[in-house]
Amino acid sequence: MLIAAAAFALALKTTIALTTYGTNDVTTWERDLAKFERQGAAALYREGISYVSADGTRRENQPFIHPPFMLTALRTWGLLARLSGLPLRFWLRFTSSVADVFSLLLIARLLQGLPRQKGASFGLVALALCPVSVVIAGFHGNTDPAMIAFVLLSIYFLEARRSTWAAGAAMGMALNIKLVPVIFIPAVLLYLPSMRDRLRYAASVAAVFGLGSLPYLIRDPVLIARTMLGYSGRFGLWGFSLFAVILRDNENWGWLARQYVAGGKFVALAAIVCFSAAMNFRANKPPLFVQCGAIAFLFLFLTPGFSMQYLAWLVPWVLVLGVWPTLLFYAASSVFVILVYNDWCGGFPWYMADALFRSWQVSHAWLGLICWVSILAIFLIYVNRLTHEGKVTGFTSGLVDREAPPG
Repeated sequence: MLIAAAAFALALKTTIALTTYGTNDVTTWERDLAKFERQGAAALYREGISYVSADGTRRENQPFIHPPFMLTALRTWGLLARLSGLPLRFWLRFTSSVADVFSLLLIARLLQGLPRQKGASFGLVALALCPVSVVIAGFHGNTDPAMIAFVLLSIYFLEARRSTWAAGAAMGMALNIKLVPVIFIPAVLLYLPSMRDRLRYAASVAAVFGLGSLPYLIRDPVLIARTMLGYSGRFGLWGFSLFAVILRDNENWGWLARQYVAGGKFVALAAIVCFSAAMNFRANKPPLFVQCGAIAFLFLFLTPGFSMQYLAWLVPWVLVLGVWPTLLFYAASSVFVILVYNDWCGGFPWYMADALFRSWQVSHAWLGLICWVSILAIFLIYVNRLTHEGKVTGFTSGLVDREAPPG
């Protein structure tokens, strides 16, 4: 059943990638490649790409905020496009679709190391067919599924293979795709049993990220770092940032809303560091897979910046909590994604979604809040499981327990 579901999902995503254009992100990637080949990496990081709405009333700038390795990936997709006759937008989305299959296999292996969960097989099938994954990987046109696949690979190397070097290399590759996986690193470092393991892991992460960034990071390190670190997603669409925009001029709550506008990102990062410490400063450390799942949900609950593809970050982790939490999040997020993209596409059949200039409607905000509340509910379930010994905390990692036989 799982193999059939995975094959069907891959075929569906591939068909969508072949027959649709995707979102404005696809246009941005295509124009990024053209500008990179014409003017070089420095111009791309410094200026990005500019868009003007069809009526000429709005202008948007899309900076290149990706790690330098993605310039190599862009060239590779461009080469595949020239050799195959299939456009770059297909190879971009096909890469994400294959990454989803890889993530599914890794999660199936990681769940084997945890106490038996009721409905685990059903959960894996639901993961394979999750509409959020289908839309983000097959249609949207960004690299989030590939990033998450490497994060999962890093966790797999630590939990199942006990290879600190390989785990660090996988995390370095995840950071080569996007910088978001930095939110997991405090938990990983605190989870590792010795300073030597932490140094090995950190050195491996740094080496792979550095090598993947060559030669661009050496040429313009300050420009690249400033551009990447300056990106925060779209503010005001989601969760606390939506409330901050609504309440910014309120007599009673305006001061708090303005503080969140200024420092929400730092609040989220500080909360993640504190939460990571709380999970690991205890005798019986929870499994790293569980820790990272809780961190992913905490981050997307607190984040002031938001884009629809961020929901792909959460899809794999919820399975460890069982069938009903999985169905809760998949239902809330899938309804949100499908209805918003349908509006951006102007209805079925989908071809291109204008996520840049189509307004964020009141219905989108309400659907987003429902999804946001479901994320809070999932995080609280994680906290309950982490607080009470048992269902997920009984797992013992090979890295934590050095006396355990090799797995």
